[in-house]
Amino acid sequence: MGVTAAAVTMGEPDEASEFCGPRAPGVICLSDTQRTTYQAYGLGRAGLLEASGPGVWKASAELIKGGHKMGVPMGDTRQMPGVFVIDRGGRVLLPYYSKNVGDYPKPEQILAALEPALTPVAA
Repeated sequence: MGVTAAAVTMGEPDEASEFCGPRAPGVICLSDTQRTTYQAYGLGRAGLLEASGPGVWKASAELIKGGHKMGVPMGDTRQMPGVFVIDRGGRVLLPYYSKNVGDYPKPEQILAALEPALTPVAA
Protein backbone atom coordinates (compact mmCIF):
# COMPACT_ATOMS: atom_id res chain seq x y z
CA MET A 1 0.00 0.00 0.00
CA GLY A 2 1.85 3.13 1.15
CA VAL A 3 1.13 6.75 1.79
CA THR A 4 1.19 9.87 -0.36
CA ALA A 5 1.38 13.06 1.66
CA ALA A 6 -0.02 16.34 0.39
CA ALA A 7 -0.28 19.79 1.93
CA VAL A 8 -2.71 22.48 0.85
CA THR A 9 -1.60 26.08 1.35
CA MET A 10 -3.30 29.36 0.55
CA GLY A 11 -0.15 30.83 -1.00
CA GLU A 12 0.63 31.22 -4.68
CA PRO A 13 2.17 28.11 -6.29
CA ASP A 14 5.73 29.46 -6.01
CA GLU A 15 5.17 30.42 -2.36
CA ALA A 16 3.76 26.96 -1.63
CA SER A 17 6.83 25.31 -3.17
CA GLU A 18 9.18 27.64 -1.30
CA PHE A 19 7.38 26.96 1.99
CA CYS A 20 7.08 23.20 1.63
CA GLY A 21 10.39 22.44 -0.06
CA PRO A 22 12.74 22.77 2.92
CA ARG A 23 10.11 21.85 5.54
CA ALA A 24 8.53 18.82 3.93
CA PRO A 25 10.59 17.25 1.14
CA GLY A 26 8.64 14.54 -0.62
CA VAL A 27 5.27 16.10 0.23
CA ILE A 28 3.07 17.21 -2.64
CA CYS A 29 2.40 20.89 -1.93
CA LEU A 30 -0.74 22.35 -3.47
CA SER A 31 -1.80 25.98 -3.79
CA ASP A 32 -5.38 27.06 -3.04
CA THR A 33 -5.37 30.86 -3.14
CA GLN A 34 -9.19 31.00 -3.10
CA ARG A 35 -9.27 28.72 -0.01
CA THR A 36 -12.02 26.52 -1.51
CA THR A 37 -10.47 23.43 0.08
CA TYR A 38 -10.52 25.11 3.48
CA GLN A 39 -14.19 26.00 2.99
CA ALA A 40 -15.06 22.50 1.73
CA TYR A 41 -13.67 21.02 4.96
CA GLY A 42 -15.45 23.57 7.14
CA LEU A 43 -12.39 25.55 8.19
CA GLY A 44 -13.59 29.06 8.94
CA ARG A 45 -11.84 32.25 9.94
CA ALA A 46 -10.40 32.86 13.38
CA GLY A 47 -11.96 35.24 15.83
CA LEU A 48 -9.89 37.37 18.19
CA LEU A 49 -9.10 34.58 20.69
CA GLU A 50 -8.37 32.02 17.98
CA ALA A 51 -6.03 34.44 16.18
CA SER A 52 -4.16 35.95 19.11
CA GLY A 53 -5.35 34.44 22.39
CA PRO A 54 -3.41 32.51 25.04
CA GLY A 55 -3.42 29.27 23.02
CA VAL A 56 -1.60 30.98 20.15
CA TRP A 57 0.98 32.52 22.49
CA LYS A 58 1.54 29.15 24.16
CA ALA A 59 2.03 27.38 20.81
CA SER A 60 4.43 30.12 19.66
CA ALA A 61 6.46 29.86 22.88
CA GLU A 62 6.72 26.06 22.48
CA LEU A 63 7.98 26.43 18.91
CA ILE A 64 10.59 29.00 19.91
CA LYS A 65 11.64 26.85 22.85
CA GLY A 66 12.10 23.95 20.41
CA GLY A 67 14.46 26.05 18.29
CA HIS A 68 12.02 27.03 15.55
CA LYS A 69 11.85 30.55 14.14
CA MET A 70 8.74 32.51 13.34
CA GLY A 71 8.41 33.37 9.66
CA VAL A 72 6.66 36.27 8.03
CA PRO A 73 2.90 35.62 7.93
CA MET A 74 1.48 35.10 4.44
CA GLY A 75 -2.06 34.90 3.18
CA ASP A 76 -5.07 35.24 5.43
CA THR A 77 -3.63 35.09 8.96
CA ARG A 78 -7.13 34.49 10.29
CA GLN A 79 -7.72 31.34 8.23
CA MET A 80 -8.22 28.49 10.68
CA PRO A 81 -5.96 25.51 9.99
CA GLY A 82 -6.77 21.85 10.07
CA VAL A 83 -5.20 18.50 9.33
CA PHE A 84 -7.01 15.70 7.55
CA VAL A 85 -5.81 12.18 6.88
CA ILE A 86 -7.79 10.84 3.94
CA ASP A 87 -7.54 7.34 2.52
CA ARG A 88 -7.42 6.58 -1.20
CA GLY A 89 -11.17 5.97 -1.18
CA GLY A 90 -11.84 9.48 0.11
CA ARG A 91 -12.71 8.42 3.66
CA VAL A 92 -11.50 10.88 6.30
CA LEU A 93 -9.48 8.92 8.87
CA LEU A 94 -8.42 11.94 10.93
CA PRO A 95 -10.42 15.15 10.92
CA TYR A 96 -8.45 17.65 13.05
CA TYR A 97 -10.07 21.06 13.39
CA SER A 98 -7.60 23.40 15.08
CA LYS A 99 -8.77 25.24 18.19
CA ASN A 100 -6.68 28.30 17.23
CA VAL A 101 -4.22 29.31 14.50
CA GLY A 102 -1.33 27.72 16.41
CA ASP A 103 -3.04 24.42 17.19
CA TYR A 104 -1.97 21.31 15.30
CA PRO A 105 -2.23 17.59 16.07
CA LYS A 106 0.71 15.81 17.64
CA PRO A 107 2.71 13.70 15.16
CA GLU A 108 1.58 10.60 17.10
CA GLN A 109 -2.06 11.39 16.26
CA ILE A 110 -1.28 11.63 12.57
CA LEU A 111 0.79 8.43 12.60
CA ALA A 112 -1.99 6.58 14.43
CA ALA A 113 -4.46 7.63 11.73
CA LEU A 114 -2.00 6.46 9.05
CA GLU A 115 -1.50 3.06 10.72
CA PRO A 116 -4.00 1.17 8.51
CA ALA A 117 -2.21 2.37 5.37
CA LEU A 118 1.22 1.52 6.78
CA THR A 119 0.34 -1.96 8.00
CA PRO A 120 1.06 -4.69 5.41
CA VAL A 121 -1.94 -6.72 4.40
CA ALA A 122 -1.53 -10.44 5.20
CA ALA A 123 -1.59 -12.64 2.12
